[in-house]
Amino acid sequence: MSDQNIVAITGRLGRSPELKNLASGTSVVDISVAVQDGWGENEKTAWLGVTFWGKAAEALANHCTKGQKIWVSGRLSQESWDDKETGKKNTRTKVTASQWGFCESKKASAGEPAGQPSSQQPTPPNSQPAGGDDIPF
Repeated sequence: MSDQNIVAITGRLGRSPELKNLASGTSVVDISVAVQDGWGENEKTAWLGVTFWGKAAEALANHCTKGQKIWVSGRLSQESWDDKETGKKNTRTKVTASQWGFCESKKASAGEPAGQPSSQQPTPPNSQPAGGDDIPF
């Protein structure tokens, strides 16, 4: 069996995305997503770093704000660097996004009742619906 590097998360954006453009012209957004796990007293929040590239980064920056719930799929990647002050080697693991989408409307994330009509939001590039019509239930 070959190795696989696939990750899928749902969570809330820790801050509004800030679009950056590299010298090459490629768009990038680095963001933290809060993912909750457990219940009651055992509930914990993990903050996961996620990087979006190209058109996905542009769409995220144009359509998402702090606190909005999204889903992300992609792969885990690892960065390493030397601390300039201590010389100590550091590493971190983050998600490099390949697809993403909305989990709720902007009105629902702002605390309005989910049953209220909402304006149609554009579907960002590289995203796919969470479900399909061919599921029999």
